[in-house]
Amino acid sequence: MDTAPFDTIIATVSAQHLTALDRDGAREEGTAYRRALGVNLGLNALWSILFFRVRNLPLASAGAAALAASSADLARRASSTGRHRGLLLGGYAAWCTFATALTTDITHRNPDSGAPPARALGRALARAVGEVRAAVRARTGRAS
Repeated sequence: MDTAPFDTIIATVSAQHLTALDRDGAREEGTAYRRALGVNLGLNALWSILFFRVRNLPLASAGAAALAASSADLARRASSTGRHRGLLLGGYAAWCTFATALTTDITHRNPDSGAPPARALGRALARAVGEVRAAVRARTGRAS
């Protein structure tokens, strides 16, 4: 999804939340939040790939729903160190929920838009997973 307007909010709120967790000595919670944030970034990249490159609208709808749930989870986690943090990330979760509704509506209006044969779907998913890994590596600066 095009979340460029939310990128700064997510980065800022996440940094503030993680700083507060570190200050409070909540290492396990910080590690869990980092993991959830990584999953969220991966789901965001996956939705874009499924919708724009693979053009499999049923899978894109499922990916959008997973992204919305992940975003709501981030908001819930961030609210533990400040209600305002949860509210800010809640805006992103609301956007993702709206995008899920739009993607699902587009899917229903285009019944022939997805579900390629199983073999082609497997290849498309393998490509998508590879692209998600590359996107996560690029965003996190990790080589592997």
